[in-house]
Amino acid sequence: DFPSDVILLLLSAGATLSVIQSGQTAPATMAVRDYLSISPEDYAPFVVNVDIPLKDDYGFFDSHKVMGRHVNTHAYVNAAFSFKATDGVIQEVRMAIGAMQNGPFFAPKTTAALAKQPLTAAGLKIGVQSLADELKQIARHNLYRSREIKEEKEKKKSSVEAADGDDDDDATSPKLEAPEEYRHSLALTTFYKSFLAAVAHFAVPGIATLPPELRSAAVHYRRPTSTASQTYAGGDPSLAPINAPVTKLAAKIQASGEAKYTGDLSNPNRCLFACPVTSTKARATISSIDITAAAALPGVV
Repeated sequence: DFPSDVILLLLSAGATLSVIQSGQTAPATMAVRDYLSISPEDYAPFVVNVDIPLKDDYGFFDSHKVMGRHVNTHAYVNAAFSFKATDGVIQEVRMAIGAMQNGPFFAPKTTAALAKQPLTAAGLKIGVQSLADELKQIARHNLYRSREIKEEKEKKKSSVEAADGDDDDDATSPKLEAPEEYRHSLALTTFYKSFLAAVAHFAVPGIATLPPELRSAAVHYRRPTSTASQTYAGGDPSLAPINAPVTKLAAKIQASGEAKYTGDLSNPNRCLFACPVTSTKARATISSIDITAAAALPGVV
């Protein structure tokens, strides 16, 4: 239901899987992409090992995850890129971008267009333009598919399945966190940053390195550790300790999670439970309480 960060990393790094099928005695090697292509209706082989190439085997690797907040949220867009280059010329590019479609988007036309291109502004321009064109094709396909899904749902409304409440979401409809135009813009941005980072990584004498105005784009933003503090103005010292700021006695055990609350305690032996009963009249005076009906219930003391 959401683009997996781990899968994108494995795809771009060129990882392979050691898998074993039912009835087999020895594992077989399978590419991650082939594993993902297995139909949900078929039984996928059991993964016994993941083999990830050493960094030197794939040259330069970079990944991104753009989220609405720092933790505990799905990505608007996540992406991973790997570059192989010799003497400043690209030999191979692998990329996997999430949240563009159902499943990872590999941008096959862009990776093909970048082969044998220089790691310069000219190569970057070719890559960005090709990726933008492919994203436009995805947008047209998604629009066409959404219209198909809408028509299918409208037909279901008058069918027996709809009467029975069978209105499941289409299995190929992606569940995405942000508008399509924004996600496509983020995809282009992640590629742009990774290409610049690859230029810096493969810096070769005689080939122009990154100009100062572009260097910051090649560096990942490092979010600093969150901190917080509270400052209280002191009161009239002549009234101390009244009005003086004092740390709450239970502050440390509550902040550390050591404090015990009612919900943390187990029920003791012979524990009794009470049930409050609200009044049916406002501003009334209780003259007497009849517990006859309550006392007749089992377990009432």
